[in-house]
Amino acid sequence: MYGDRKTENFTDHYCLVDHIGSGGYGSVWTCIDRETKQMCAVKIVPDKKCWRKTWCPRFNRKVPDEVALWLPLCHPNLVSLLEVFYDEESHYWMYVMEYESDFVDLFNYIDKNGPLTSAASSFITRQVVKVVHYLISCGVDHRDIKDENILLNPNTLQIKLLDFGSASKLTPHPYTTYQGTDVYLPPEYYREKRYSAFPAAVWTIGCLVHCLIAGDCPFNDKDEIRDYVKLQWLDDGDDLAKDFIDQCMQNEAEKRLDVISLLKHRWFKEPEINPSQ
Repeated sequence: MYGDRKTENFTDHYCLVDHIGSGGYGSVWTCIDRETKQMCAVKIVPDKKCWRKTWCPRFNRKVPDEVALWLPLCHPNLVSLLEVFYDEESHYWMYVMEYESDFVDLFNYIDKNGPLTSAASSFITRQVVKVVHYLISCGVDHRDIKDENILLNPNTLQIKLLDFGSASKLTPHPYTTYQGTDVYLPPEYYREKRYSAFPAAVWTIGCLVHCLIAGDCPFNDKDEIRDYVKLQWLDDGDDLAKDFIDQCMQNEAEKRLDVISLLKHRWFKEPEINPSQ
């Protein structure tokens, strides 16, 4: 256990409540802290699924990269990782994280309610860009920004980014293998089998904004991405939003907006007003 507890057993400190979801990584549950009665969430991951690990002196052992990169982070638009347990008998990791019942999965919200307005999309995207800036300052590349990895408070439109299972330490060298979701990867990966962190992050933000205002990812498979030239807009949506997406999703990586300069785009109008109010 990696925190301030006196024992290492997850079940000594938490009681599982409800199953939230499952995937190739493992499962997620709500749980209650037996001492404080605080509701949390726990991601339960088999050690055999943790292929990428880093030696961590603080833990005196190798830990999943997800833990090493996520645990030190603190930002209002990130789901906080509170404690980490490892069960030596079952060989499962348990990541205890904050849980707020008024937040919902952004993907499910769009699937149920349809595309968001340009104003709401701008408000949400501004938060995403700010948290990406924060991650860059911490030397972390999330590598899997998408609506399925974002929680949304429908009343305030505050977002929280989660799932660092694909995250990497930032490097000046191009990636030659991919982490994340294939339909969010930039075209240079499918053409050259390499891509760089910053242009790829900007591309992914463009894909995310397309999901917000159009209701779906702009691509169905890797062939569409490899052959991509430019998005073809079929509606009369907000021109500034479409221009932001186009600038993020330039075919050539070096022509995309710089990740540090994204917030200077005209789509992000001042003052920062919550359109839900």
